[in-house]
Amino acid sequence: QDPEKKKKPKNHMSTKKNKGKGKLKKPEGAIDAQTLPLDELERIKNTLEEEADALMRSVNQLKEVTSRYLQSKDSLKILIPENEGNELLVPLTSSLYVPGKIHDVNKVLVDVGTGYFVEKDIKSAGDYFDRRVQFIQERIALYEEKLAEKKSQVESIVMIMQQKITEISKNNPNFTKAMGGGLSGLKIPK
Repeated sequence: QDPEKKKKPKNHMSTKKNKGKGKLKKPEGAIDAQTLPLDELERIKNTLEEEADALMRSVNQLKEVTSRYLQSKDSLKILIPENEGNELLVPLTSSLYVPGKIHDVNKVLVDVGTGYFVEKDIKSAGDYFDRRVQFIQERIALYEEKLAEKKSQVESIVMIMQQKITEISKNNPNFTKAMGGGLSGLKIPK
């Protein structure tokens, strides 16, 4: 093989346009879903739904983390010279607080992950929280884009399944009865 010609990775979910022809071409190695049997389409649909659920859980977890970073940034607002020496309750966990005093309003310890804390001044801590929120929001946007793609793929598979079921039931009236009126909750037109 010529090392100058590197293979591009295959993207089975995208389509390519033929130059100048305006027709869509299937990606290399892609399988036409219309040719798959119902049980295979059902398996693909279930897999896509599981992937969509996992993405949704990830989005929700990232939103919770974003909320905690925003709360941490907001808590920096009480660190003003007038509050130095004041008593407050310090959260050790979400439900356990201990009494404490504000000792230094110019520096804070910031949890940077895996049990590591870094001492930062108030402005640097706020900037750190802003960067983390921005990074996480970018990840959320990426996951939400992938989630929309998965949902679209599920809808396409369901449409193909409905077409196949309709076609089969026209050719075999007993099919609808044998399937209990539907496949995976799909409604078969009568």
